[in-house]
Amino acid sequence: MIEVVNNFVYLGIKFSSNGMFNEAIRTLNEQALKAYNHHISIFSRVSLDIKTKRYLFDMLGVPIITYGCEVWGDL
Repeated sequence: MIEVVNNFVYLGIKFSSNGMFNEAIRTLNEQALKAYNHHISIFSRVSLDIKTKRYLFDMLGVPIITYGCEVWGDL
C-alpha cells in the first residue's frame, strides 16, 4: 500500500502535495544565507584579494544557492 503524504524530501528538495516549491526555496535560501554568512566571517579574518574571494564564493556558495533550481519553475 502506498502512503499518501502532504510533503516529502527527495535529494534534499521538499516536494509538497500542492505542487509548490515555496518551502523548498525558503529552506535553500536559509542554507545559502548561512553559507554566505560563514564565508563573510572567514573573509573578515583572512586577508584575501577580491578575485580569490569571488572564486571561493563561486565554488562554495553558488552550488548551495542553485541546488534544485531545475524544479523551481515560474515563481
